[in-house]
Amino acid sequence: MDQLNTDLIAGGKSIYCPHCNNRTTIYHMQWTALQCYHCKAMVDQPDWNTKLIMDQAKKYPTIDWTKNEYHQLQLAVNALKDICAREDKRHMMDAHLDPHTRDVIDEVISMLEDEIDYDPTPNEPGEPPITAYEMHTAAWQEHQAAHR
Repeated sequence: MDQLNTDLIAGGKSIYCPHCNNRTTIYHMQWTALQCYHCKAMVDQPDWNTKLIMDQAKKYPTIDWTKNEYHQLQLAVNALKDICAREDKRHMMDAHLDPHTRDVIDEVISMLEDEIDYDPTPNEPGEPPITAYEMHTAAWQEHQAAHR
């Protein structure tokens, strides 16, 4: 990412995911990584592309800038689902896949969808963070109790 001289960006700045080329607008630089809303990839701040990089996509139209590895995984999941759908239409005696292979395909689909839809935020809020004041007070009380 080109260096921005200010932490606050008036009117926002367009940045582009290096994985899927999806555009995101930012209004400040107080972050180290963002998750792309489109492909769900967690991208570090220096890896985001700016408009200058995007202009290269116009210079090289033969490169498909919209496809990344997550997109390829989604295509694989869709292909496996199509195979299962075709297999479901067949009679049991005409099935091309044996039951074990079908179970493996269903498991792979489930695992890939879990990876594609991964949300890095925890499901439970957990314990609230302790402040420095609370930590100092607890340590001081422990110290006082030890010397009584």
